Amino acid sequence: MKANRLKELLPKYYKRDITVAEREELWLLMVELPEEVVSSMVDETIVVDMAAPFEKENLRGAIRSEAGMVLENRKPLFRRWYPYAAAALIAGVLSVAVLKLDVWNADAMVEVATAPVDITLPDDKALVKLGDGSVFVVNDSLDRLETKDVAVQRISEGVYRFDVLAWPTVKEEFLSFSTPKGVSNQVILSDGTKVWLNSSSQLLVSSNYKAGTRKVKLIGEAYFEVAKQEKSPFEVYAKEAKVTVLGTVFNIRAFENELETKTTLSEGIVRISHKGKDLVLSPGQQAITIAEKNGIRVLQVEVDQETGWKEGYFRFSEQPLEVILDELKRWYDVDEVLFQKKVPSRLTLSFARTRSLADILKRIEGVASVQIEVKGRRIIVK
Repeated sequence: MKANRLKELLPKYYKRDITVAEREELWLLMVELPEEVVSSMVDETIVVDMAAPFEKENLRGAIRSEAGMVLENRKPLFRRWYPYAAAALIAGVLSVAVLKLDVWNADAMVEVATAPVDITLPDDKALVKLGDGSVFVVNDSLDRLETKDVAVQRISEGVYRFDVLAWPTVKEEFLSFSTPKGVSNQVILSDGTKVWLNSSSQLLVSSNYKAGTRKVKLIGEAYFEVAKQEKSPFEVYAKEAKVTVLGTVFNIRAFENELETKTTLSEGIVRISHKGKDLVLSPGQQAITIAEKNGIRVLQVEVDQETGWKEGYFRFSEQPLEVILDELKRWYDVDEVLFQKKVPSRLTLSFARTRSLADILKRIEGVASVQIEVKGRRIIVK
């Protein structure tokens, strides 16, 4: 009966169509039921019934994080849960809710002296900036914005429709859609093109887009699935590089604080233009350009490693700890990362982006033989 009830509540939670009482019932079931039952129900519901395999870890992480944050402030409720949590720990089973034990207080009989202070992720939202400089926040409170220039509709959590309404003018302007730190969004343009924006990224769409001038600019990182239009190429300007396509799937990384602009092709063909030189990419290839330098460098890469963020994962293959922590800094809105000792040269790690920063830093400590402390919004490596 309890397993069936869990199966009923999971899609309601995923679709954000769940009451407060049902949320608490879901948290309790996640602790009471054996881990193998929980895992089976998540697989059956999310992976099979809803055909969303990549959401499995995201969902479990979200429930774990939310339950932990709420229960920190509900000691009586936690004491009711504690026998189950303790039993799971003794058995060596880390259930979704139990993973949050490291941030509960001493009154709950949990050791927290060495646990990093956690930094929570912000709520889903997007920022829209018009050509005149005015800025609007679109979220669950304001889920539709319409001006003479643009219409933005929040379709669901993290998914937005962005339609340029302005008619072509001599003076081309760019309408901006951006994601803050700790948030990634999918933007659907008027021609059906889908753009996934990573954290701290900005997509600028031409005011002439409606007339078939499919021109956008990118600051940050985005994954594009471009709708095919034979007579209207899709152009992306990222720093010094220009990417031209008709209909294809690719990723561009062009953060302002990074020297390199990386274009990674998943499907189709794209043309990279840089300082008067053109190059055509094939699937699995990555083009690297640098603003101050001539030439285009091409590498063969694992596309999944480069685009894992779109599916809700951090994936690092033989990466320096500095690179890994810089990525966490951007996602969790950390101000600074300080190193007080030399660290291993390269690490291979993978984890869901819904996991708490404390969980991730603990895992890094385990494989990198370092101590990591969070003070305020600063990460310190000792």
